[in-house]
Formats: sequence, C-alpha cells, structure tokens
Amino acid sequence: MSLKQFIQKNKQFWWYVKDPLKLDNNAVVEGIIKYGDMNDIRQLMKILGAQNTAKIFAGQIRGRRSNYSPKTINYFKQYFKLYGK
Repeated sequence: MSLKQFIQKNKQFWWYVKDPLKLDNNAVVEGIIKYGDMNDIRQLMKILGAQNTAKIFAGQIRGRRSNYSPKTINYFKQYFKLYGK
C-alpha cells in the first residue's frame, strides 16, 4: 500500500483538511499517532519505515510545543526505542 492509499483509507483522521492527499509526512505521522490504533501505526511504519517514523515523532516532540498528550509522548518514546529500529 502506498502512502496516498493509506491516507485515503484513513481520511477521517484529517476531516478538517480539504485535500488530505497533500499532507506531508509530519502531518500524517501526527494524525495517525493521535487518532489511529496500533494497526494503523504499524502499517504507517511499514510504509514510511520504522526509523523514519520514529525520527519524525522525535522531531515533533523536541520543540517547545507539542500536539501530543504527555502520556502519548511517554508511550511512543518507549515504543520507538523498541520498534523504531
């Protein structure tokens, strides 16, 4: 499955975006982590690569502001330590 097919299949996560197919990888990772389930996250990691997904997530939480809850940040930090390689 391509990234565009994956976005189309999960377009409900970006209901507020006029054309979800134009989203960049950062927005896709954020949407899936925030609203998807573990199967969605695993599928995204297959498409983007585990290391790339982990790298994008790390960049998103590195700044002063993040759209993730503290529990989500903690969970996925641990998750990507194990599976983001």
